[in-house]
Amino acid sequence: MKKTIGFVTNAIRSAEELARPCSGDHKHMVLIGEGRARRAQVYPVEICKSIISGLRDQMTYDGRLGSGLTGAADAVHDNKE
Repeated sequence: MKKTIGFVTNAIRSAEELARPCSGDHKHMVLIGEGRARRAQVYPVEICKSIISGLRDQMTYDGRLGSGLTGAADAVHDNKE
């Protein structure tokens, strides 16, 4: 299946990652019959990986994630008095 997917973000690194066009190295299917359109409700694995890569790159760019790290932890501030 091939459909246009658009994202709105103010995270430049995420936008750069998600702006990449389809590589064309795989097949797309027609969404007619056998409940195939239901599959279009779920993002393909490749797009999910791009979203995560973009978030990681943005967090590194912002200084919220060190180079080579895969997670982040920060103090949690409870605003209760």
